[in-house]
Amino acid sequence: MSNIESVRAQIRFHLSEVSTRNEHHTFEHLCQEVAKARICSNVVPATGPVTAGGDQGRDLETFKTYLRADDSLRDSTFLGLVSEGVVVFACSTEQNPAASKIRSDVDKIMKNGRKPDQIYFFSTHNIPVGRRHVLQDEVRAAHGVELDILDAQGLAVHLSDPDLFWVAEQYLHLPSSIYPARPETEEEAWYVSTKERWQHREPTGHNFQEFEELKLALRHAARSEHHRGDVAWWQGKLERYRRPESLDQLSRKATYEIVVADVYASGGLRDHEPEIRTYLNTAAELTAPSDLQDAAVFLFYCRGAFARGLVDLAPLEIDNWRDALARRLEYLLEGTSPEESPSARCSLLDTAGYLAILPLAESSSPFDIDAAMSHWEELLAQVARAPLYPLERFSDFLNSAIELIGDHPRYSDLVRAFDELAGQRLGEGEAGEKARQRAIAWGRTGRLLRGIHELHIAKIKWFAEETLEGSLLSMLLIAQWYRELGLIYASKQYSLAVAALADQSTTARVLRRLPEGVLSAADAEYLGGNWLGFIEMARTTAALLGPLGPTDDERYIAYIERLVYHCSVVLLFCERFGAEDLAEHVRKLLRILDWEDADDLLMPQAREAFEGSADGLWEAMREQLADRPFGDAARTREASWSALGIKWHVTFENDYHTTPGGEEFCAVAQVVLADLADIDLCLLPTSVRVALTVENRSRPELQRKPSNEGSDWDLKLPVEPRPTEDGVSYELQLTMIVLEILQEASMVPSERFWVVVERRFEGGLSTKVFVGKPYRALYVSLVNREEFDSYPRGRATAPAANRPYELRSHGELKWHGDLGPGYDLDDAAEAIARRYERAIVPVRKTVARLGRTPWFCALLSKLRSESWKDWHILQAIANIAINERVSRTVGGKAREAEIQRAAHQLFAQEETNQESRRLPNGLFSEKAVRMHLQIGMTLGARYFGLEDHQITPDFAALERFLTERYRFKADDVEHEPLFGRCDKV
Repeated sequence: MSNIESVRAQIRFHLSEVSTRNEHHTFEHLCQEVAKARICSNVVPATGPVTAGGDQGRDLETFKTYLRADDSLRDSTFLGLVSEGVVVFACSTEQNPAASKIRSDVDKIMKNGRKPDQIYFFSTHNIPVGRRHVLQDEVRAAHGVELDILDAQGLAVHLSDPDLFWVAEQYLHLPSSIYPARPETEEEAWYVSTKERWQHREPTGHNFQEFEELKLALRHAARSEHHRGDVAWWQGKLERYRRPESLDQLSRKATYEIVVADVYASGGLRDHEPEIRTYLNTAAELTAPSDLQDAAVFLFYCRGAFARGLVDLAPLEIDNWRDALARRLEYLLEGTSPEESPSARCSLLDTAGYLAILPLAESSSPFDIDAAMSHWEELLAQVARAPLYPLERFSDFLNSAIELIGDHPRYSDLVRAFDELAGQRLGEGEAGEKARQRAIAWGRTGRLLRGIHELHIAKIKWFAEETLEGSLLSMLLIAQWYRELGLIYASKQYSLAVAALADQSTTARVLRRLPEGVLSAADAEYLGGNWLGFIEMARTTAALLGPLGPTDDERYIAYIERLVYHCSVVLLFCERFGAEDLAEHVRKLLRILDWEDADDLLMPQAREAFEGSADGLWEAMREQLADRPFGDAARTREASWSALGIKWHVTFENDYHTTPGGEEFCAVAQVVLADLADIDLCLLPTSVRVALTVENRSRPELQRKPSNEGSDWDLKLPVEPRPTEDGVSYELQLTMIVLEILQEASMVPSERFWVVVERRFEGGLSTKVFVGKPYRALYVSLVNREEFDSYPRGRATAPAANRPYELRSHGELKWHGDLGPGYDLDDAAEAIARRYERAIVPVRKTVARLGRTPWFCALLSKLRSESWKDWHILQAIANIAINERVSRTVGGKAREAEIQRAAHQLFAQEETNQESRRLPNGLFSEKAVRMHLQIGMTLGARYFGLEDHQITPDFAALERFLTERYRFKADDVEHEPLFGRCDKV
């Protein structure tokens, strides 16, 4: 929807409000101005005292003109709008005016006074076309007169024209700021001619139409670098409207425009302080919702100038104005029924929410977003009763304020609900456009994951033949942002999907996106270090750019130069790391790109840009790339990335049989990780290693391999993926495998983990992992086996494989390393005190004995240097002792319940000398103590409501997790010395 359509929507909304406010005469005045401008200029009101016969059904009628058809002055004087006969106008503010109402008005008109030649019926509400035609036929047959009906839709079209918008502003109280600027060239031409027209004219000071023209000219000058010198001149013209004899409404509007112009032109408002105070001191007396909205916006401008030190208003003044406006809004809301005046209530709620996010000047509390959300959530609940409320304008505001309110936990649900309403009213394409606008806003703030989420929504809303290009553009931006996040395979999937979907289209503008999709895939391959894949995609891009690429040379050259730059880096790498066999394929690509002389023209620049040794280039590659250079040149591929604290390594054979499946799994994993990144799943900072094979089988199979260093998995994928018998898609099967791996690395209880996952599926996760076609189909559509096998993929290792390559995480995909959920410092201290109190009971004698031995003192000193606290060590000793005693008491074949009962009893019993002597010192070796320290970590995790899902725990990751997120090796309390002589060393 264009900006002018948004204005028309607001006009229709305000027209509907006329009836709720019982402003029939206001509507008559509006209709008179429309009639004079569009139908005939000789219009006068027909109203009169009821005792004198009333208006006889005629709200307006034409007076006789003496300018006949052959009068040479007619056209130039009345512009063809002078009626020759009698034209009568009837105006109705009834909601959904019935046919009987229109027939009744027509009958009155025909029975009283001179018979008209034409009847116009104006309505504040829409009248269906079918009903309109039936009525016109009836009136023509019964009375021999033409009936024209101008309903809210038709009036909005006229009132949104530049020359009539002042009518809407005057009689419907539209906010001052909603009228869109003209296109730049048209706006400039209009401005120049307007300025010439007003060079030797002075405004009347009471005419809305001329005020509107002056206002728009001032706005253009204030926002244009070329015409800011005119601002004071236009302000002088508008000052005429601030004289005592001017209308109050125009005086307020003039103040608004004069002050706001200086916000844009100079920023300083010190020269306007008296009129600012006058404007805002009387704002609390306003009644019209649009006037209150103008006052709130005006106060925002003043508050911004105050924050920048550009106006000398007192902080208390600003806060008092804010409070007065808020009270006025609350007062009007109390008296505005949601049933009788839903549209007015919606407008008031809109402004009340807007005002709530105005920062206080004297308080450290910046604003009340919770209050704003509450107002807007009520607006959401009421808006169904107000079908003409301008949803688009409010949705645009929510998007524009995203940096301020976008992180509020209720923001996403609110905008999604408004999008749903917009989709119902305006079509899914409009909801898609709003999501795209939000994505761009998030992108400007560097919040790529939030932007990607919105783009996924836009992609779906636009996924139809008529709007497919918008969907593809969303997917290209998704691919770009996935690349920036280091999620190379997700980026490649979306790039290939753009190419495949564009290739199916018969629409030229959509088909032009095909080379852009392949170029995006080439970028992903380059940044992922898959440089043979980059060469493949670049060659395809070059072949497509000729017939399907951009028609302007500038963009075409930019695409080629992008590929050529990447080639120069790859060639330099081959030169410095002795990979001449790979360099030859790059030179072939350069010849295709018409860069045969690259060695002479290109490489000197590349060497200068990456001056230094192979070491310097390697460090540059580590900074620029997401994975190891030429990672796809070895017999075994290893796709690696880091996200959410986990380092992923997926290995598979580098052949045509396996590669599509291997890359597909990586793409699904990366999309899932991006979708879950904003949720704290209490993930361990660990490594995941997946050994992937593709074979003849019906479905994927995942098996865990024991390891205490990260987690190792065998994943077997089918050659020909297919849904399960109960209809589960292959993409969903892969998604569940990724989630199974992820859950093992999560310390969140299983029930909570899967609740989170279910919500993500409800939010569209399945539509993100699958796009257009299965990954395998996307891959083979662009890379055939012969081409794949033509590249040297058989090296034992990639070039420079012996050099370390540390994976990096994008800032938005970093590990959640802050204090974890469930942690409380006071609770932790109480728990540690209880551990000291209880753990000493069953080993008091043993601890005292150990404290007299030098070897234990040495062990104690070593453990303390590693930040282990005395309560850790005490618990480890107690657990070793209890295990030994339980084994002697119940034997090795006892049931688990019997073992637990025995352990519980022994923990509560004070240790005797005899029991202590039965525990040899060797039982408490360093190896045994360390093992029980590790076991203590798993028990400590349970205290915080966490679960360890690892069959063979990664103790190093668990220790870091508990230490950094739950202060496991930091928290302690004061306690009595436990270890005798060891404590004195």
